[in-house]
Amino acid sequence: MSNYNNLFENQQKKIASSLDITQLANNNAQLYLEDKKFQDFSQDSINEIVKEMCYLHKENKVKYKNPCLMLDLLEQFLIKRKQNPVNIINFCLNDQINPMVQIILADCYRFGKWIEKDEHKAFSYYQKSAGMECALGFNEIGFCYFFGIGVEKDEHKAFIYVQKSAEMGSANGTTAVGYCYHYGIGVEKDEHKAFIYYQKAAEMGRPNGTYNVGFCYQYGIGVEKDENKAFIYYRKSAEMKDACGMSRVAECYRNGIGVIRDLDKAKYWYQRKILRLADEMGEKTSHTISSTYHSEEEEVPSNSNNNNGGGSNGGSNSRSNNNGNGRTIKNEWVHNLEIEDDLKKIFIESKYQLSWFSFDEFKNIEMIGRGGFATVYRAEWFDKIQYLNRPVALKLLHESNNYCKEFIRELKAYCDIGHKDPTFLRCFGVSKDKNSKDYFLVMEYAVEGCLRKNLRAIAQMDWRDKLNLLQCIASDLLIIHSQDLIHRDLHSGNILLNSFKSAYIADLGLLITTNIASKSNSDGIYGVLPYIAPEVLNKQPYTKESDIYSFSIIMWEILYGKPVPFEQKLELQFQLQVFNGLRPHIYENTAICYTNLMKKCWNMNPKKRPTAKEIYDTFAEWQNNETILLELSESDKKLEKIKNKYVQIDIDSDYRSRFISFNSSGYALLDDLFL
Repeated sequence: MSNYNNLFENQQKKIASSLDITQLANNNAQLYLEDKKFQDFSQDSINEIVKEMCYLHKENKVKYKNPCLMLDLLEQFLIKRKQNPVNIINFCLNDQINPMVQIILADCYRFGKWIEKDEHKAFSYYQKSAGMECALGFNEIGFCYFFGIGVEKDEHKAFIYVQKSAEMGSANGTTAVGYCYHYGIGVEKDEHKAFIYYQKAAEMGRPNGTYNVGFCYQYGIGVEKDENKAFIYYRKSAEMKDACGMSRVAECYRNGIGVIRDLDKAKYWYQRKILRLADEMGEKTSHTISSTYHSEEEEVPSNSNNNNGGGSNGGSNSRSNNNGNGRTIKNEWVHNLEIEDDLKKIFIESKYQLSWFSFDEFKNIEMIGRGGFATVYRAEWFDKIQYLNRPVALKLLHESNNYCKEFIRELKAYCDIGHKDPTFLRCFGVSKDKNSKDYFLVMEYAVEGCLRKNLRAIAQMDWRDKLNLLQCIASDLLIIHSQDLIHRDLHSGNILLNSFKSAYIADLGLLITTNIASKSNSDGIYGVLPYIAPEVLNKQPYTKESDIYSFSIIMWEILYGKPVPFEQKLELQFQLQVFNGLRPHIYENTAICYTNLMKKCWNMNPKKRPTAKEIYDTFAEWQNNETILLELSESDKKLEKIKNKYVQIDIDSDYRSRFISFNSSGYALLDDLFL
């Protein structure tokens, strides 16, 4: 300990109880600032600082934080004192006995912080730390073997080292062992063992271990599925200020998973998550010393952002813009990107929390869907803070390098809607294909895919869950309409599911404001024909009521468990019939209450259709009405044969959004047919 024991003792409780890195760093740095001994900031002072940081870490005053935390603490202090960090490097190079000093030096080499980047040297210093029986050293060696950092990638060795770290009592290592068993990395996959290790990490107070226990309970991974317990553990991790936990708590409240549905509480937790992420990003970017000590040619040190949701997630090249210094650095970084100026403006906008992802950060990329305007991929991005792979969706907009305005419009739509209502499907940022130069939206990943591909399974659910799902869709439509926007391409392929109880409206590429829609004049429309309202087929502008018509078709599909019948080869005839009153067939024994609502939604007169708010309120009322629930359940039993009837439909080709010319559609076709 240094000679400022009294100051340290006075602040020790604050530091020990802190769950916020910035607060902890401020408390710690203040100790030195108040001690006159360090005003000259000599080499001895540096030695004392580093030793004190190591002491804090060893004594678990900064437990369970990012391993690079000490670099952040040191960096913030150096900025306050306006000192060159080369002194830290010199001290670390001369210290051969403190394992935490070896970790600091390894991190500096690994990230190129204050010294030329050298991953082989980083690995060597992690080894030195492990040789001194440092649990964190073993854990970092495992991390290096996992990613091939300074050593040839070897997943089995990665497992051995994180297991050693766990045996030494490291909560981080314990979580990592659970992760290896969970995904079969370097060891035979065993989900039950994964759960046990996650549970151990949770008992040790590790936030992401607690989160992972909740995840296992939600999806029945290594333990019997229990959504109530899932919510409890998510809530615990959220209370530890874990952003992923906050996101899951919000999702549970939004979708009624393990807790009573409550949109106000969902919004509250989404907002807390956003603020937490802003803090985490700001901890580095707002105090980055690199802008002072790096040359202009060198890249500003990268940040990890533990956004998730179910993914969750900013890239390692993401930058924050949450305060003055971070905003300046972010602006400089954005201006160096080879992207259009209009896109740069969105990144710089302070109210948006967007990240730029290098495409190299994504692994295990696989196509999961293709539409008329975009192809969607599933990918994994490794969250180095949570030590977990985070699934994300990558939406590639076809020829977005040539049609950047369309891409920016959709990106901005997600940003604007998400900013005003964080319960909406989240867009984490942008990436770019190196070969085609087309842009990707990096989106929240929906585990169950689109509604259309899950209709048969959803039709078998009980009506409380189906009403909850319908209410989720109505809620998102209400969010869109409340901001004076129209979706214009609403169909079951654009409804994404995190679970069979949780739905989000996606694909905002055709979103438009009501005032622009009323003035638009085109030779055709984009969309999937069975979902397009008759007035739109008759060359009338899209309105909010047109979206309600589309919603009625989705209601029909959820009821009967199959896509609405449609043959593309009979397209012209179908359009004419819709305009003349044709609607999907309502089978005998369908519940009257449900039938009446569907009919209202697809009424020929748009003005007689209910609003999204009225639909949302209706579903909320039905969920608490035992008479209605009984009527719906009894109806389901009588419709069992119809729901189980297999229908051969080419979902991928017949139900893509595409351009439909007015020259061969709707009422405009009548003159041609009967001349």
